[in-house]
Amino acid sequence: GKYLHTATVKVINTTTFPNNRLQLWVAGGHREKLEEISPFRLVNDFIMLSWRNPVCRLGSIKVILSCQYQSLCAVLNIFIILWVVRTINDPDLSEVEKSDNLKFYGILWALPFLGIHLLNYKANYWKVAGSIKKQYQVLLLKKFLNYAATSRSQIQTEQLLMGMVRDVSSSVVDGYVAALNLVFGTIFKIGYLVTATIYIGMTAPTGLKMVPIIAVLTLPLFIGVFLWA
Repeated sequence: GKYLHTATVKVINTTTFPNNRLQLWVAGGHREKLEEISPFRLVNDFIMLSWRNPVCRLGSIKVILSCQYQSLCAVLNIFIILWVVRTINDPDLSEVEKSDNLKFYGILWALPFLGIHLLNYKANYWKVAGSIKKQYQVLLLKKFLNYAATSRSQIQTEQLLMGMVRDVSSSVVDGYVAALNLVFGTIFKIGYLVTATIYIGMTAPTGLKMVPIIAVLTLPLFIGVFLWA
């Protein structure tokens, strides 16, 4: 007919992303108030919201455990190199004993890589990125459908589509996954390496030396300065 040719879908959604505690700053959409929100609080609320998703929470736990396994494998490789050097330079061992020990160290070096390969393969099915990508795409669409007609008219369809397809993936999802690997992968690995360095230094005949420890601790600093510059 003359009037029944257009329908408007409206979803009532009065919540604030990512937490209703930010209602005071988000209400009205004023940029000045939005810039007053603490980044740490915003990231913390974002993580808490992501972990409400059971698929994301379970997958994140698996990613954390996988990072710990890979870090421990890196520490194990350091000890294997140490044992190889000590075995070769041990005058009390015969050539046969050295050969047997080196074969054992070779097997011990290779076996953890099977676990790393399996974890990297399984990580494709933990659905960490996919689950939160779907979650935030739905939240973004709900928020758009809550707008009045005048507000919707100010947003182009291309902007909404690019926000759901591109921005959610690159800014939110990839950032969350990268943060997991950074915190529970790189930072924890540095801690393991420092601990292993201290132990090796304490058990070495020459005693503990601070140069290797300082080198391990300052390397991330130099990398950070290089990336920041």
